[in-house]
Amino acid sequence: MLLRQKEKLQDINVEEFFKDYLKLSTAKFQQSFIECTEKDFHQFQLVKIVHEKEVKILRKFIHPVYKTYQRLYFSENYNLMFEELENKIVILYEWYPEGDSLNEGKWAIVKRLHKYPD
Repeated sequence: MLLRQKEKLQDINVEEFFKDYLKLSTAKFQQSFIECTEKDFHQFQLVKIVHEKEVKILRKFIHPVYKTYQRLYFSENYNLMFEELENKIVILYEWYPEGDSLNEGKWAIVKRLHKYPD
């Protein structure tokens, strides 16, 4: 189960969430992916309900929430994430733990998939 903090986070460095190839535009005066997509940043927790008295936190991270269509899918071991956005934009992320906990960290972009089935 994916839980999202209701309040959006302030003072987030947008550059740290996107690789250079997503920021580049291909034509003069064309807006980049980052510039033309409205988003806020929120704290997320991916949790597993073990039983009625125990909830295990699998991943805790900050990620953008887009104002349009967005779906997140996770691999069985929770080390990969697919993000599906509007206009058939699909991005593959890999998990990188930070600090002492393996469950807290960030998702790093591996690749933007250009040919993804409907």
